[in-house]
Amino acid sequence: MTKSELYEEIRALLREPQIDTVDKPWNYDDSDLFPQVRSALRHLPVLGVFTTAQLTASGEFDPEPTPAVGLLIALFVAAQLLTGDLLLKLRDGELGEYWRAGSDIIDTKTAARVFEDAAELYHKQFSKYLNILLASQSPADHYFGEQVPYVEG
Repeated sequence: MTKSELYEEIRALLREPQIDTVDKPWNYDDSDLFPQVRSALRHLPVLGVFTTAQLTASGEFDPEPTPAVGLLIALFVAAQLLTGDLLLKLRDGELGEYWRAGSDIIDTKTAARVFEDAAELYHKQFSKYLNILLASQSPADHYFGEQVPYVEG
């Protein structure tokens, strides 16, 4: 998964809970997502997911993560931002004060609940995909990292 694909996936996950709940949806740029993605890459090995993907100092992947690892990173980052930075922005009024969704008025408390519910859903999806990925790995991968067949020549 390329960096642009990963960052767009994160933005799409963050956009969903904001669409009908906030007046001014927040859009993170690449420099905001960079440290979040690096954090996710540090967390994955602790959870048993070994990947060779790394972010260089210039913000590019070398090598790129697999689609499965990329999706795990996107879900992890989106859940973290929804329950952290976006909730702070919501409570500080950076996303607007009150919003109309049809005939309903959505206040800060209701919008916060929508963010928390979305983050909970992303955590559940993350756990499900993590279990699928771990189940598909060889047992040796947990001890020695991903095993690559030896090819002479």
